[in-house]
Amino acid sequence: MKLCTVEDYAVSVKLAHFMSPEVGSSLMWFLKRWCLSYLLPVENYYQELSPTLIGCLGKDTDCAKVVVSFVIQKIQSNLFYFQSEPILLRDTVDLFCDIVCVKQKSTYIVKTDSMRNLIRLHEQMEPGTLPPNILRGLCKGFMLAGVALQDPQDMNSYYEMVLTPIQQKFKNLLSQENFTRICHEEKVQKIVIDILECFIGIAKGSVMASVEILFHFLAPMLSELPVFLTVYSNYQVIVQLILELFGQCAKYMLCYLTPLDSKRLYESSLATVQAYAKCNAGRFSSEAFNEESNFQDLALVLDLLTFILSKDCIDLCLYENNEEVTITASDVSLFGLNFIMPLMTLDLLKFPSLCAQYYRLLVLINDIYPEKICNLPPELLNTLLRSVELGLTNFGSDIVQACLDFVQGMATYTFRHNMLNTQFSQGLKPFLKLLMDLTLSHQINSDLISSASTCIYALICCYPEEYQMLVQSLIQMQTDHMISERLAAAFTNLMNNITMTCERQPKLRFRENFDKFIANVHGFLLVK
Repeated sequence: MKLCTVEDYAVSVKLAHFMSPEVGSSLMWFLKRWCLSYLLPVENYYQELSPTLIGCLGKDTDCAKVVVSFVIQKIQSNLFYFQSEPILLRDTVDLFCDIVCVKQKSTYIVKTDSMRNLIRLHEQMEPGTLPPNILRGLCKGFMLAGVALQDPQDMNSYYEMVLTPIQQKFKNLLSQENFTRICHEEKVQKIVIDILECFIGIAKGSVMASVEILFHFLAPMLSELPVFLTVYSNYQVIVQLILELFGQCAKYMLCYLTPLDSKRLYESSLATVQAYAKCNAGRFSSEAFNEESNFQDLALVLDLLTFILSKDCIDLCLYENNEEVTITASDVSLFGLNFIMPLMTLDLLKFPSLCAQYYRLLVLINDIYPEKICNLPPELLNTLLRSVELGLTNFGSDIVQACLDFVQGMATYTFRHNMLNTQFSQGLKPFLKLLMDLTLSHQINSDLISSASTCIYALICCYPEEYQMLVQSLIQMQTDHMISERLAAAFTNLMNNITMTCERQPKLRFRENFDKFIANVHGFLLVK
C-alpha cells in the first residue's frame, strides 16, 4: 500500500514516466489476491481465523473501511493516470471486478465516496479515452457492485446514478437532426463505440437480482440498434459490437427474463439479424474473406442464435400467472437462421471456427426441437439439408460427426412419428445412398464408422424399399460373378437377426454386423 501511495504521488507531480507499468501491474496482481483473502474475510468459510486479522480487517471495522476506500481510490488513480498502459489497466479492472463480486466486500464498496468518485470519473471521461475492453470491464464491475444493496430503493438509486449518464449520451446522439450526416465522423464513432462497450459491460454484469432493472434500461436502446447497424453497415467494428451486445444479452440475461421481456429481446435480436443479412446479401465471397476478422460478425450471429436457443434448456424465470409463452426460443433461432443461411456459402464454411459454430447450432436445434426442423419452409429446409450434405463430404471428422448426429436424430424422429410421407422425409432419403457410398469407398474416417452405421440403420428403418434397391444396384454393378456373390452374402449377413424398430438393441446389433460387413467388403470391393 505504501508502494501504491508512492506511485500515486509520483504521477501527481508529473513523474509518471519514471514509474514502471510492470511494477504497477504487480501491485494490482498482489492487491487482488490480498483483498480476496484478507480484506473483509467471509468468516463462515473458515473454522479458525486470526483474531488480529478479524479485529483489523474484519466486518464493521474502521480499518477495513479505510482500506476499501484506499483500494477503490487506487483503481480510480490508475484509470486516470495510466490510460496508455493496457496491461496495467486490465489488471486494475480485474481487481475491481473480482472484489465487487464478493457480496461481503461490495456491501462496503458501494457506499464509499471513492466509489462515487470512480463512477463520476467514468461519466466525465472523453470518448475513446479508455481501451474498449477496459470500459467494458469497468461497467461490468459497476453492475456487479450494485447487487450488494439489499434495499430495492437503494439498488434503483445506485443503478440510476450509474446508468442515466450512459442513457443520456445515447439519447443525445439519436436526437441530433443531422445524425445521419455526422455519423461517419471519427468523434461520433468514438461515442458510439464507447456506448456499445458500456452496454456490453452492463449485460455481462447482469445477475438474477439485477437483471430486471438492467434489461428495462437496455431494452428501449436495443430496439434502436437495427437502425444503427444499417447506418454503420460498412464499419465492421461497430457492426460486430452491436451483434456481440445482443449475444451477451442473450447469454447473461435471457435465462432470467419473463416471457414478455424475452419476447422484447427476441424481436430486437431478429430485427438486427435481418438488418445485418439485408446489408450483406451478395457481399460475401472467398476473395472478401481471406482474413478471419472479416467473418467474425457471422460467427457473432451464430453465437447469438445459439445463446437464444439455450433459453429452452435453461429457464430460471419465475413465470407470472398472467404471462403466456407464445413464442419459443427455437422458433427465434430457426427464423434467424433463415436470414443468414443464404450467406453460409461453401467458401465461408471452409473457415474451421465458423464451420464448427454453424453445425453445432444445427445439432443443438435438432436435439431440442426436431419437429421444428421437419416443418421448416421448403426453401430453408432444402438449404439446410444441402449444408448437411456438404458437412459429410467436405470437412473434417468433427463436422462429419455433427452431421451424422443430425441425420440420425432426424431419421429416428421421422420413423418414430410416422412422418415418412412428408417433404422432410423426401429430403432425407438421399442420405441413405450417400452414406453407403461414403462408407464403402473409404471416404468416412474409420473412427466414425460406428456412428455412420447407426445413422444408416435409422435410415434403413425409414426407407427399407430404397435400401433393397440400393443393395441390388450395388450387386448388379459388379462385373465379376464371384464378387457379386460375396457382396450379396455380405449384405445378407448384415441384416441377420436385425429388426427394423429403430430401438437401441437392434441398433447395437446392426452396428456390430456393420463393422464386420465393412471389414469384409473392403477386402474385395472397389467402389469409385
